[in-house]
Parts: sequence; C-alpha cells; structure tokens
Amino acid sequence: MGHGQHDLNQNIIIKCPKASMLCAILFTVHPIHSESVAALVGRADLLCAVFFFVSFLFYVSACKNGSVGTPMLLCVIFCSVSMLCKEQGITVLSAYYWESLLSSSPLHLLKAPWSPLLIRHAILFSTGFMLLAFRYTIMGASAPQFTPVDNPASFANHTSTRFINYNYLFAINGWLLLNPISLCFDWSMGCIPLIQSWTDPRLAVVALFWLLLFLLLFQCAINESHQTRTLSMGFAVLVITFLPASNLFFRVGFVIAERNLYLPSVGYIILVVLGTNHCARYCKMQGRKVIQLLLIVLVVSHMGKSIHRSYQWSFDEELYKAGLKVCPQNAKVHYNIAKAAADRGRDKVAIQSYREAIRLHPEYDHAMNNLANLLKEDEQIAEAELLLNRALNINPKFAAAWMNLGIVQASLKKYSEAQHSYEEALSHRRNYPDCYFNLGNLVMFS
Repeated sequence: MGHGQHDLNQNIIIKCPKASMLCAILFTVHPIHSESVAALVGRADLLCAVFFFVSFLFYVSACKNGSVGTPMLLCVIFCSVSMLCKEQGITVLSAYYWESLLSSSPLHLLKAPWSPLLIRHAILFSTGFMLLAFRYTIMGASAPQFTPVDNPASFANHTSTRFINYNYLFAINGWLLLNPISLCFDWSMGCIPLIQSWTDPRLAVVALFWLLLFLLLFQCAINESHQTRTLSMGFAVLVITFLPASNLFFRVGFVIAERNLYLPSVGYIILVVLGTNHCARYCKMQGRKVIQLLLIVLVVSHMGKSIHRSYQWSFDEELYKAGLKVCPQNAKVHYNIAKAAADRGRDKVAIQSYREAIRLHPEYDHAMNNLANLLKEDEQIAEAELLLNRALNINPKFAAAWMNLGIVQASLKKYSEAQHSYEEALSHRRNYPDCYFNLGNLVMFS
C-alpha cells in the first residue's frame, strides 16, 4: 500500500463508524452464511475467516506504520494458519496486492515510498509461492479426482461450453449474494442444467453480470480517492476470495457451494454499503429516510431468513424438503429424502424417492443399492437382484452392492453365485466383517 494509507485508515476509523457498523450488521445477518454457521463442516470456513481478518488487520497496521517488521510477520503467520483451515485463506495476500493496483494511478505509485511498498509486496509474493508449494506437496503433488456428477460444467467436451457455464455459475453466485432467498444444501446432479447453445436466454444473465462487474472495475480505475480505495478493496475481496472456487485454476468438486461465499460476502457487503452511502449523499432528507427504511427492511428480512434457514439445518428432513423446492431435478436431494425416510421406517416414501433419484440420474449406483435393500425386505427379490446387477455394471468395485447381491442370491438359493458375490465384495474391501459373517453362514448351511 502506498502513500496516503494512514489518512485512509483514519477516515475509516473516525469518519465512517456508521458505515462500519452497517457492514458488520449486514455480514452478521446475511442468510448465505447459514450453511457455514449451522453445518459442522462449516468450522473450516469460520476459522479461515477469523484468521483471514486477523492477517488483514496486521497488514493494515504494517501500512499505517510504514514498517515491514513484526506486523508483516504476524500477517504472514495468520495468513498461513487461515490457509491451513481452508484454501481460501491464502487469498488475503493477493487481495491487498491487487487492490493497490486497482486504486493507485501510475503517478500515485511514483510518489509512493518505494522501499517499504516493494518489500511488503515481495513478502506477499514469496509467502504466497511457498504456501502454494507446501499445499501442493501435502496433497501428494496431484489434484483431487472428481466425476462429471460433481461438476458437470468442468467435464463439458468443448471449451466454449465450459466457458459459458463457468460464467453462468459466477452470475448465480452473485445472485445468491444479492438475493439469498433460494438456498440449497446441494446444487449438483441436474440442479443447474448446462447451457449448450449460444441462443440460450440465460446468456442475458451472464452479459448483465459482466456489465456490472466491468462498471465496478472502471469506477475503481478512473478515480483516486479514499472512497475509491475502499471500493477497490471491496471489489478485490469479492473477486479474489472467490477464485479458488471458480474452476479457473483447477477443477472443484461442486457446482455451487454456499459456504464458499462466506469470505466473498465481505467484499459484496462493502460494495453495498458504499453504494448506499453514495445514494444517500445525493438524496434530500426525505430520500435518506426512505433509504434508512429500506435498510431496516433488508436487515429484518435477512435476519428472518437466517433464523429460518438455521432451523432447516437443524433437522435433516426440513433441509432436504427445502432443497427439493429449489432443485426438484436434483437426484441427490431425492436420495437424501429417501435415506432420511428409510431411517425413520417410512419405507414407501423411501422407495418412491429412490426411484425418482434413479429416474433423474440413471447411473446412481448408491440409490440402486439402497433401493434394492428396501425391496429385498419387501420380498421383491427379483427386482432387487436386477437393481444390484445394474449398480455393479456401473461400478464393478462397489463392495456393498456385491455383498447385498450375495444376500439376495442366497435367498434365491443361488448358492454358488452368492459365494462368488461375497468373495468379490471381500476382494474390494478386505476389512468387511458383515461380508465375512454372511459368507461363513453360506458355507456352513449350504
């Protein structure tokens, strides 16, 4: 950060306490955070965010003091801890770097005290490089393997199709921040159909999204003021913290994950508060009262949605039913509804939901296996055998399906085939006590 950083921080601290408070309130009540707060897996997002903010504050301290000593060391340490909680934590390094480029004109940079500025940026760059190398090493020098079901857009055959759909997903993520009404615990398996043609009307959404983004970027570039620097920081945090989930650098294992919007929402809220401040500046008293009323309505509605969404996360059936309203074509939603119903003894509901999951995704081997188990209990042995054979044609290494097929075959008195199925299950899962038990009974009584 260059010259003027001290004045910037003084303005933020002294002149904008209401704006800072509004940012904090909007961040606290935003419904997109429900998954990170309510779900156990969200601990990673919360810890990452905490250390992200602490690293952020130490970098501000380093800029205010014009130093590269202890504050920069603590900035690097807390960034590293943030990244160990979740990959997004490393983006705090680049957020400051790109913000300084967005908000600083060439003349401004020439006037800046170059030594501290260059040293700080060199520390950011070298730290980022080492953390990425460390992360790559502990992952075994290879990327995680995913399937087309996890992220259909990234498996599209043509580059243009991938490009179109990535941009559409960016727009949907932006819409979820702007209007978090329709939230779902899982967005895969047909929840968002791929755009296959340049004539698809959804491309208008992509065009509008990029128009708004370029307008923000243009605004960051043409002015040099304290407000523009804050705008640049909000823009940088919004975009850069989202990059690890964007598919641009590596394939991710999801279509949309609301928990990945926890940190980007910080940048979004900064932009909202700046926009609100800009509107209020040019309004008369009556107009400002209208803006205040709209803000109250926004906060109250977000608070109500967050409470309701947290309630849904407290009960699996409520969560799955809510997901069904948002993504009725998502096979995984139907699968989870079926599993929850089966656990509660509602077998008819479970069978119906498993059938729907298989209809929507004909290669859903786990749904076939679970449905076969229910049909076996319902004395529909022949259909259960067909389903298990289908599942094994799709996934020949599915140990549980091999064992269940053995049980079905044994009940049909196909003992040699059942023994073969049990042995296949054990070849794919050596430590399988249930299968050993069933095989022992088969050998003993056949």
